[in-house]
Amino acid sequence: SHRFQHPLIVFGFAVLLLISIYFVNEDRKRKINTEINQRNAAFIQQINETLRFSVENLQSASNVIVYFKNITIEQFQGITTRNFDSDPGLLIIEWQPIVKGDLKEQFIRKARLGGLTNFRLWEPDKSGNPIPVSFRDEHVPVYFMRSRNIANDQLDTLGLDLAWSKERMESKWQARGAGRARSSEFFNVVTGPNSDYAPLGFAITLPVYNQGLVPSNRLDRQKDIIGYMAGVYSLEDLIKNEIKDFAEQGLNIDIHDERNDEHRLSIQSGIESQYTSKMGFDLYGIKINVCLNATKEFIARQFELIWIALPLSMAVFGIVTFILFRRIELKNHQLDNAQTDLKAVNSQLEESVLDLKKALADVKTLSGLLPICSHCKKVRDDQGYWNSIESYLDEHSDAKLSHGICQDCATKYYPDFGIYDEE
Repeated sequence: SHRFQHPLIVFGFAVLLLISIYFVNEDRKRKINTEINQRNAAFIQQINETLRFSVENLQSASNVIVYFKNITIEQFQGITTRNFDSDPGLLIIEWQPIVKGDLKEQFIRKARLGGLTNFRLWEPDKSGNPIPVSFRDEHVPVYFMRSRNIANDQLDTLGLDLAWSKERMESKWQARGAGRARSSEFFNVVTGPNSDYAPLGFAITLPVYNQGLVPSNRLDRQKDIIGYMAGVYSLEDLIKNEIKDFAEQGLNIDIHDERNDEHRLSIQSGIESQYTSKMGFDLYGIKINVCLNATKEFIARQFELIWIALPLSMAVFGIVTFILFRRIELKNHQLDNAQTDLKAVNSQLEESVLDLKKALADVKTLSGLLPICSHCKKVRDDQGYWNSIESYLDEHSDAKLSHGICQDCATKYYPDFGIYDEE
């Protein structure tokens, strides 16, 4: 039966090899999921760190507004230049003061005296053409502006009353009530009147209060606010370095506003796969979802180790199997020889047993010369003692003696009985 171990061993090693490949494959899947999750988490952390630094810069610019109340637009633009140097995603910085409705004309005169000779408060009509603002309790005009593209600073956006649009004011109301920065939803940023470049972006609004301090309660925050410092960002420019890295690594990325997934940034660098990492984060009050997907190219690079390990495993499997087969053949040969020797020994033992049985059967059979006395007929045994012939036969044979009397002795010793007379 030992010869049937060959296919069983081959089958066993094949099963072990397949199991090893399966677990290596599962381990690679786990590592791919772990890796893209880690990259996604690191990516979100990088966005948060960049925007936190950017909001700190907005805070610094707002402090200048608070402590130097009569600065000019040129001074504002000079102060905020460094914001663009340190923040690649920043497109526009705006100072948006809150103007009470009954102080509107006074505010316009002050702006013109400060160098904005054609300054006015306006809002767009249904066709987008500028018209004088309607009366409101509060106006929120764009007063100072600095854009990354200096030519765009000449756009006639100064004086635009943002209070005209509830959508524009939503994040400002939230920032005003919370006393901290708030983001708008994603939207396409208009960068110029004749420009087709309208990147997907968002605006972060920072509330600015008297003395530069945020009041502790909501009522005081509503009362003491003097305006908003806003930064408008291009999402693609903000993460352009990460997008480049993801493209080189073979990762697709999709970012969208949870409340409006039509506004999304999708960068495809290859064919999608089943490996996806989905994470969300809070962008100053707006829930943003980030999805990283590993492309086929990314997976192929990750699985190179398997295709290297597989031939090595097969080679090791073949060598081990060959060695085991050789050892099994040697053992089988030795076993065959041992069986042949055992058969010969068994045959000899059987012959010995037969001889012993025969000797045992003959052990009580008398043979050879017996020393017997010529007078008394006693027989001498091996120890030299003389025994009666009856005793000797009883001890050295299986014969059973029965006493009788011969004819001569009967005539000689018992003549009167006539034992043999009838014969």
